[in-house]
Amino acid sequence: MMMGGQEDANSGMLADINITPLVDVMLVLMIIFMVTAPLLVPQSLDIHLPQTTGVRSPQSLKKDRLTIGASGRLQINGHTIADELLPQHFKTQIDDENYTLSIEADEQVRYGRVAEVLAIARAANVSKISFITTVAR
Repeated sequence: MMMGGQEDANSGMLADINITPLVDVMLVLMIIFMVTAPLLVPQSLDIHLPQTTGVRSPQSLKKDRLTIGASGRLQINGHTIADELLPQHFKTQIDDENYTLSIEADEQVRYGRVAEVLAIARAANVSKISFITTVAR
């Protein structure tokens, strides 16, 4: 009798749901959506920027290139200038609000010499100062 009872329990149908095919189908759908989603998004944007007329071209900007040689000698745009004439030169150029002074110093120049030139430029109210550097190879 006990044997018959065990056989009836083993011969019955299973009530569990097999979710393996469901997971497989969901993974395939997820991969399909991941591949096709970037194709649905537009790759470019139409942007209409406003037109301006009050902008100065880069050619109208006033720039000076001040070079400090290894001996401390000053040159502006390739022309040698004395320290005494430097403030006068800056005051004649400062009328243009877009005036920019670019400083290039030799690597042998003392820092104090560069600081002197910066002090002269600041005393003459030069507000836009940039440094030109070179990369050592």
